[in-house]
Amino acid sequence: MSTQKTYPIVVGKDTFAPNQQVPESAAFVSALAFAHRKDITRCLCEPSRPVQLVVKHYGSGTKGAHYGLARWQGTGLDHALDCQFFSEEVADSDAGASRPAFEDLDGGRIRVHLARPLGLAQPGATTQPRHPGKDTPAASHRQRANDTALLFKLWRCANLNIHRGREAGWFNASLRLVHAASTLVIDRVGNTLEHRLLVGAEASGRKALAHNAQVLEQAARAPGRLFVIGRLKVPTTAQQAKAQFLLPLRDFAGLPRILVTAQMLHQFLAKRALLQNLLQRQDGNVVVICCIEPASREWWKCIDIAGMATSRTMIPVESSYEITMADHLVAQSRTFVKPLHADEMRRDEDQRPDFILLDTLPRTVIEVWGMQTDEYLKNKALRLAKYREKAIPVLSWDAARGDALPPLPPVTRPPAPAPGSFT
Repeated sequence: MSTQKTYPIVVGKDTFAPNQQVPESAAFVSALAFAHRKDITRCLCEPSRPVQLVVKHYGSGTKGAHYGLARWQGTGLDHALDCQFFSEEVADSDAGASRPAFEDLDGGRIRVHLARPLGLAQPGATTQPRHPGKDTPAASHRQRANDTALLFKLWRCANLNIHRGREAGWFNASLRLVHAASTLVIDRVGNTLEHRLLVGAEASGRKALAHNAQVLEQAARAPGRLFVIGRLKVPTTAQQAKAQFLLPLRDFAGLPRILVTAQMLHQFLAKRALLQNLLQRQDGNVVVICCIEPASREWWKCIDIAGMATSRTMIPVESSYEITMADHLVAQSRTFVKPLHADEMRRDEDQRPDFILLDTLPRTVIEVWGMQTDEYLKNKALRLAKYREKAIPVLSWDAARGDALPPLPPVTRPPAPAPGSFT
């Protein structure tokens, strides 16, 4: 699946080819140690515009301490699309004095501090997520990833919010999510989310079925909570008449029998009209992540549900207008990204563009304007002014005003490599 490629880098006056960027190279290791905390390291994935890198010291004070390369904050989109340092992390929020819920480790792994313990709750104990106590100093508490944040992080790690000219269906997306989960470390001993994640599968999806069987076998030996990701469907009339029923997923092969209460599902869907509309119109997907735990030997129960809306091609969307724009970009075979927060911690300061074209130089921001209130129009004017101030190309579509889709700027970058397929 991965399209990550290692490009030559420059450290000071020395250039290191990909095959030289290994721990066995004394010259490379020495160069990294010298470059630590210095602005002298660049990635050459875009030869005409070298991109700044940072040298980090991993495992300081331990026997395994070593130096490694990482992207400089805010430069993810400046790298070539197949570069190992490419990312749309420009929209990540700053946790401030608190410690983040997601921590980059070496080797491309990410440590996830979950809000919800995965061990089974004791009788009478609450299943609510963990939060810092009221008296915990802000500087010392740890941010925790709720289920929505975890889903968004998985989606980003699987590059499912990036369209590279090749449409993604659920079959391929589910396996890319499993692969992404293998990079997310969820405890101190190094266990990954892959072993706690079930994916909705078709009866013909042999790899997904085999993965689910392995996860359930492990859960039988060491009972605990699991996560399941799938595409929601409208409950049947008979189901809606009950207080609880089987979790209504479009792809359910290989999954155990999971009960969800009507109240929990209703509360989830009531949060956003877009989710309910998508279920009825079926012009996109309602993707859910559910935390489940065993209710008996044969049944599981859903203890929480979160999710997001996507287009048919798995691009996350936040309105019906965004579905129209995403479908238009896909139809035109454009390469673009839907920026997502990794942590969902500061949505009130969310200033992400709706989409970013990655096949233009410089990158072109796409904004879909969906309201006409005075406050909305004021914020729109401020955002457009900031783009002009920074000389960022912008493609605007006043969808709420009834404007036609605007013409797209010409492609000025070579086509991006498509992710490999899990067929």
